[in-house]
Formats: sequence, structure tokens, C-alpha cells
Amino acid sequence: VSGQRTASSIPLGITIQSPPNGVVTSTRFIPVSGIVSDGSAAVTVDGSPAIVSGDQYVAPVVELVEGENTLTAQATRGAEIADAQVSVTYNAPPSIVITSPSDGATLRVAPVDVEGVVDDLAAFVDVNGVVATVGAGGRFLARDVPLSPGENPLLARAIDPLGAIGTDRVVVT
Repeated sequence: VSGQRTASSIPLGITIQSPPNGVVTSTRFIPVSGIVSDGSAAVTVDGSPAIVSGDQYVAPVVELVEGENTLTAQATRGAEIADAQVSVTYNAPPSIVITSPSDGATLRVAPVDVEGVVDDLAAFVDVNGVVATVGAGGRFLARDVPLSPGENPLLARAIDPLGAIGTDRVVVT
């Protein structure tokens, strides 16, 4: 039929809409989604099949490695191939562990000093909002963290210079 375009006559194209190019994330697994010009094309993201619905696709779980990652979405229709790329930086959150007091401990004094270890010496560390000092070997100390009678969750946070947050939590009575 003259004047009608079939799907195969439309130039094959693909875009990545999410995540945006240049984003920094502290999430190791992310979804990648975008638009493909022909919904019948096979779409992969970094070699793994994506789910295509109409002109949209999604790869629900794409694993990132520490540092910069180049993610490639590729559409294939017969011998035609189209691709799109974005750069995503994975900044792993700092690891933090409360070493004292121990989880489940019953304490007879309040406030309490909370100690632990963080693997990023440049991280800001606090426990329940009380700023901790970070010393040699990543040892941290938050002095005089307030407690109330009964159960008290102690939440230690380590925030690295790029904003990634690592946490550890213990409950004391």
C-alpha cells in the first residue's frame, strides 16, 4: 500500500532515559529504561535482555561496579543495530560497624559512648545525631549519646564526601 510506513521502514533508534548520563549513585543495582523506535526490535542492556512494551523498554536490574560504568542499550532488528550509552558512576557507601556497646546489651549508665570502625576516613560519622570523631584505622567514637529507660536503637551513619551513606544499628536497654 503506497504512502504507509511499516515498522521496518522506520529507522531503528534507541535512547536511554533513565538513569541520566553522568549520574553518581550509591546503589549497586539500578534499572535502565528508555525508548526504542520499533517495539518489535530485540533490546539488551549490557548484553542482558530488556523487557519491551510498545516503544518503551526496561532492564529492571543492571549491576554496577565501583567507579565509572558505561551502560549500553542496544536494539536489534534483523541486521540493523542501534545503540545508546550513558555513563554512571557507582560510589559504594562506606562500611560502618558499631563495636561497643554490643547489640542487645543492658546498660546501667546513660549517656553512653559509642565506638566502632568505618572504612572511609574522610566520612562524616554520627550516632543518633551525635557527631563522632574518626581516628587512626577508622576507629570512631561518639561521646555521651543520650539514652532513655527501655530499648534504645543506636544508629551509626557514615556519609562519604560524595553523599553515599552507610549505616549500622544496634539496640541497647
